[in-house]
Amino acid sequence: MAANAVVSKLSSSEMKQILGRDQILINPSWPQVKKALATAQIRTRINRLSEQAVKQALKQVESGDEELVTLGVVTCPKKYLYDLSSTVFQAIRITEDLVGVFISRLSAPPGQATRPPLRHMSDTPTRWCNEVIDTFWTQLTEGQMDEIRQRRILSLLPRSVTSMEILLGFTRPKFVSEATVALRDLAKKLQQDDRERISWAELKKFDQTTTTRFPQVLLSLAEGNRITTQSLLEYCDSSQRFGLAYRRWEGPSRIFDAPQLVINVQSPEIVRSTLEKLPHNTTLLLQGVAAHHPTELDTIGWLRIHFDQTNQIIFIDEVQSDFLEEMRPFQRDGRHSDHWRVAMEAATAAEPWARHGVATCLQWAREMGFRLGFHTWDSAGRIHHMTPSPRKWTTYYGKLIKRFNFQPMDVPGYPEKIHIVE
Repeated sequence: MAANAVVSKLSSSEMKQILGRDQILINPSWPQVKKALATAQIRTRINRLSEQAVKQALKQVESGDEELVTLGVVTCPKKYLYDLSSTVFQAIRITEDLVGVFISRLSAPPGQATRPPLRHMSDTPTRWCNEVIDTFWTQLTEGQMDEIRQRRILSLLPRSVTSMEILLGFTRPKFVSEATVALRDLAKKLQQDDRERISWAELKKFDQTTTTRFPQVLLSLAEGNRITTQSLLEYCDSSQRFGLAYRRWEGPSRIFDAPQLVINVQSPEIVRSTLEKLPHNTTLLLQGVAAHHPTELDTIGWLRIHFDQTNQIIFIDEVQSDFLEEMRPFQRDGRHSDHWRVAMEAATAAEPWARHGVATCLQWAREMGFRLGFHTWDSAGRIHHMTPSPRKWTTYYGKLIKRFNFQPMDVPGYPEKIHIVE
């Protein structure tokens, strides 16, 4: 079984071409490491590593005594007219459950030392994360790479913003759709009304808003024309096309001078299939945007979050979709354009992303006993560098505030009233 989606598309010959002589292992046994070392050192005579030295180094990482151990780095004398090769071994503790091993023959130019792929510890999390994923991506699953990226982001957030214990424990934000949150709220109202089951006709009178928004979901849960509170609580998003990734933001437009968590709502399925049908410069534009925005290529949109421990509020400071912004020029091309059709299909498929993002934040807040906060027009206007965009309020903020029934109120420490929902 392939480690991840990219690897699954590569042939064995392509994998060999990518890896070359590199031996990449995750959680290997000693016989596997011994075999990889022998393979890397075939037909070599100088600067080899002994099995005993490699075995001892591996044990240091596996036992937890060392986070990263490197063997085989050499410095090539300046007087040499050629590179100096050596066998390089690296073992690294990636997560509590993952140990990675790299073995290869690397060359050092005259006057320089060997540069192994892993050169930073986890106390420099961004470089550490990039090096780990660049080195081990062929052997890591999508879930393992997400965990590594999350470790990078969460380790960057100081305790003054949020504690590691909170974010890494049961309160880590997990994707839930708008429908899931709405159905859980409906179940709670039914329980408060002492109803364990209800007919579709009665439900439409009991909660007109939810039945109007999610009729297909609710009807799919009905048995004998009855919907139970238990079926509402057990509804899950197994068929959703979206997922989450996390970034950190210390740039402009923050409501307070503190690092923020950015929740990326992603859908590789939508983004990649769309970009394949549009001009290549669209991909380049999105990659360029990702260089100065807290986003990634597979991201539909993102929410910047200020974690307010004092008032126990998860505050949404910004909602933005660079992907849908790049679709707008194609949507103006006209109905007979192929690119117009692609952009319209993408916009339709991606349209629920912001509601899912707010629903995810609301569920996360409730799990911690927090409230969810959102800007008012006045509070956003008090932030330096915040783009004054009526269209953004029409497209996102106003609709989301109304959809989730946020209410304006005064909260200590905020420059103006903000919207709150519990």
